[in-house]
Amino acid sequence: MKKNILLLSCLFLWFLPIANFRLIDGDEGYYLFAAKLLLDGKTIYKDFFYPQTPLLPYIYKWWFSITGISWINARLLHAIVTALIGFILFKNLLRINKKVATLGLFLFLFSGYITGWFTIAKAYAMPVLLILLACEFMQSKIFSKHFINILFVGILLGLAINIRLYMIVLVPIFYIYSVKRFISHKTLNANINISREASFLPSFLPSFLPSFLPVSNRWIRNCTFA
Repeated sequence: MKKNILLLSCLFLWFLPIANFRLIDGDEGYYLFAAKLLLDGKTIYKDFFYPQTPLLPYIYKWWFSITGISWINARLLHAIVTALIGFILFKNLLRINKKVATLGLFLFLFSGYITGWFTIAKAYAMPVLLILLACEFMQSKIFSKHFINILFVGILLGLAINIRLYMIVLVPIFYIYSVKRFISHKTLNANINISREASFLPSFLPSFLPSFLPVSNRWIRNCTFA
């Protein structure tokens, strides 16, 4: 436990100055301004234009309600998220061996794609964190006994989709993997288990429904935005 806390703290301390001093990206403004408008009582899509699925401004709204509205506070959130991604990646690679985990963490820390894009207030890091958490539930040791895990897989996928729509391409990948996993176990009631896997398909829908709710007597056709 202490080692995990130490690792997570070190990752956060690594990404925090990068997040603070990385040059401002032009797209950060409309994400953060959308969150400010939500805090001011405006309604997304109805009162202002927003070209993507709606969850990210609501996450910023929640974060700003705690920390206060500022660009630095948004970058702080992304430093935390990026540290969590690195931590989950390292713990997963440890299942192979320590050398692979160390190499993977090294590449993660010094990757320009990670330091340049995950640490800014844009819709890159958070969907990745949600997908990694979904993978954790998918690989859980109690997965085959407690189908609540597979429901969480669907919910986390739905949340990721609600940040960036293109994450929807991962839904069939998760389903195929889960079916193959149970077939490889050669269970006696394989058909029941396979049908159970389909439960995560509708479970991601509730978190995706806000994108299609009617606002001001018209439907949001947000499925056209990526």
